[in-house]
Amino acid sequence: MTVLPITELETQIPEADGSWFLGIRPEKIRIVDSGLPVEVSAVDYMGAETVLRLKHHGNTLMARIDGRAEAVPGDRLHIAWNQNDVHLFDKAGTRLGGG
Repeated sequence: MTVLPITELETQIPEADGSWFLGIRPEKIRIVDSGLPVEVSAVDYMGAETVLRLKHHGNTLMARIDGRAEAVPGDRLHIAWNQNDVHLFDKAGTRLGGG
């Protein structure tokens, strides 16, 4: 699971405290035209899927894309996910609420 500090995101999560973390599974991340800006740091083609290692403000995210992703290290992309797929954690790592 990719985990990012809430303070590093350009999105607002109304119930989130500034010390919380957002978790999202790699298979739930998708490449979009407009979203969270990231830079590709590695591309691992695995046959049926591609795993992208992405950077956002010094944080590493992993995205699992079906098929072969047309990306190379250094590319700048935008990613997004469905809010229903988000998991919130406090600074101790305890999962908060549903989701």
